[in-house]
Amino acid sequence: MKKVLVISDTHSYIDNRIIKYASEADYVIHAGDIGTFDVIRKLKSVSKVLFVYGNIDGNEIRSESNKFEFFELNQTLYSGFLPFLLNLAFLFFAREKQNKSLN
Repeated sequence: MKKVLVISDTHSYIDNRIIKYASEADYVIHAGDIGTFDVIRKLKSVSKVLFVYGNIDGNEIRSESNKFEFFELNQTLYSGFLPFLLNLAFLFFAREKQNKSLN
């Protein structure tokens, strides 16, 4: 079975416990507000990573990521004697703050 770790809002900080969990996952999905690209580099050193930018992320992260990512995982699970085919699809996207006028 494939393991997927989903995280967000690291804000430039990635704890060693998260790196440990990421190393045990087949894929890591970071759903934005990454902070610095070092977070992505550390995650990529231990797993496959997909990520989108968040509203706090600067040009470096935005230039390396997409606003939308689609991730599909087809996996057969065996439970007892019955196989189950899981077709999982994820769509995740960047969230941007809207500037609202007070006028």
